[in-house]
Formats: sequence, C-alpha cells, structure tokens
Amino acid sequence: FAVMARQKVESDMITFNAAVSACEKCSAWENALQLYGEILRSNMEIDTLSSSAAVSACEQSARWDKALQLLDLMTSRASDLDTITLSTATSACGKGSKWERALQILSMQVHSQTETNTIAFDAAIGVCEKGNEWKKALRIFGGMTHEEAESDTITFGALIVGLGKGSKWQKALQLVDTMAQRRVEMGVISFSSLISSCEKGGQWETALQFLNVMAQHKVELDAIAVNSAMHGCEKAGEWQRALMFLSEMVRSNVELDTISFNVAISTCEKCGEWEKALQLLCSMSWKKIEADAITYSAAISACDETEQWQHALGLLAAMLQSELVPDAVSFSAAITACEYS
Repeated sequence: FAVMARQKVESDMITFNAAVSACEKCSAWENALQLYGEILRSNMEIDTLSSSAAVSACEQSARWDKALQLLDLMTSRASDLDTITLSTATSACGKGSKWERALQILSMQVHSQTETNTIAFDAAIGVCEKGNEWKKALRIFGGMTHEEAESDTITFGALIVGLGKGSKWQKALQLVDTMAQRRVEMGVISFSSLISSCEKGGQWETALQFLNVMAQHKVELDAIAVNSAMHGCEKAGEWQRALMFLSEMVRSNVELDTISFNVAISTCEKCGEWEKALQLLCSMSWKKIEADAITYSAAISACDETEQWQHALGLLAAMLQSELVPDAVSFSAAITACEYS
C-alpha cells in the first residue's frame, strides 16, 4: 500500500478493504485506524467491510476504547453498520467491562433495520456475564425469542456461567431444562459452571449428578468441574468418592493442580483418614505439584484428629523447610497432636 502511494497509483475501495482486512488479521489496530483515516480523507464512500475490519482489529487488540470511538464516528457520519460490526463492538465492550454500552449497541440493532442475529445477542449476554449482570443477561435472553433469534450453546453457556457467579443454581437448572427442550447440547463450560453453582449453593448431590451426566454424554472433564464435585464430597464426608474423582482426572488426562489435592486431602482429614491424606501429600511431590500452606494445614489437622503427633511435627518441619508460613490452625493442630504423646 505504501509503495502504491509513492508511485502515485490511485487507491480504490477494494485496495483499502484488502489493506484494512490484512491489518485486522494481524491485530494491527493502529495501522487499521490510519488506513480508515485515509479513506475518510479521500472522500470515498466507506463500505461495511472496512468498517467491520477496523473495529475488529481494535477489538482483537483489546483496544475497546478505540473500537467504540470508531463506532461513534461511523454513527455520526450515518455510515451503514452491519451485524458483524455491531457485534464486534459489543464484544469490545466486554473487554472494557462496559455492559451498559453493550446494551445500547444491541438496542440500536433491534430498533434499526440491522439484522439482529444469534451472534449479536451472544455478544451482549457475554458482556453481561463478565460484568456479573445476570439479570440483564436473562432479559436479553428473553428478547431473543421476541426477535426470533435462535439460542445456541454459546448463549446458554454464558447465561449459566453468569448465574453460577451469582450462586443462582435454581435458575441455572431451569436453563438446563430449556436447553433439553430446544435440543441444545451442553458444553464443558456450561457443565462446569452448573456444578460449581450447585456446590456453592449446598446442592452437592445435584452437583455430583451432573458430573455423572457429563460422563454419560462423553463431555470432556475439566479441573473446575471435578474440583467442584470434590468440594461436594468434602461437605458430604464422601472421601472415597473424592479419591475416585481424583483418579478419574488422571485417567481423563485432566491436569491436576494444588486445588484438586487440597480438596481431596481436606476431605480425608474431615473423615479421619490421615493415612490417605499423607499418601496424597506424597503423590503431589511425585507429580511435581507444589503444596501450599492449605495443603499442609489440612494434613496436619488430619494427624491431630487421629493422635498422630509424630507425623504432625514432621509435616510442620517440612512446611518450614518449604519456606511456607504456618498459620494458627497449623500450629494449633500440631500442639494438640503433641498433647496425645
């Protein structure tokens, strides 16, 4: 493009479209805006392709402010705005936590002649989910039916994640029924959010049921889903089931983390299974997973409750060697264990 300018070869809209699209693909938002400025100065009639590409370049680079400024400029010039441009601008709102602006853009689409499709609604629902505005997300979902926009896995996934953040597990379960009625498949994100929401709401049995449903539908497990299910086992005192889930993570090639082991060790501690707790702590070393203060505290407490004072002191020493700072719970448990000696 620069060579054309030096050679004084006149550029047309096709040339500009190609150049702006190239900038979009490599997220070169500054170049995209510079080219868009050239189009404006040339007094050429701007088409939706360049507009959409320029907004997308800004959105991909997390320059939501520039994307929205560009949208304002297009609106002030009465430029044609298509669904892709507006949906991309809505997604940019999510990166800037601007859910109010996202709703304004969606309203603009609904009240104009611009087609409002699933992508547009999904983008707006996603912004509300990121802003923890689950009520707004549900209102948008209700508007999809009015606009005859079809809801998909992305739609329900964002809604369930939002409801999970708000601990609204009953409403999340209602959405699951709606998904079944509309024959929309649940993805791993939806399942994980639902299981987490049920567990936080004290519905650990329901959480475990959905983990089984994931297996039945051959949905790939992830750490969030299994960790949430193990939290349910911890509350229910089901240490054997917690260990079963931990083994299932290994079989399913789900990456184990410190949280996974902490929950399993804590479950064993609450059930008086101190030997299992210590075995889990040892296996963390084998798997090169770093134990933290919570890990050691749970293991020490397990030894305290079963009068294993020697192991409790050994764990306290190991904790100090690892340069971890014991908390009041750790010291208290170790001291209580020593009282049994």
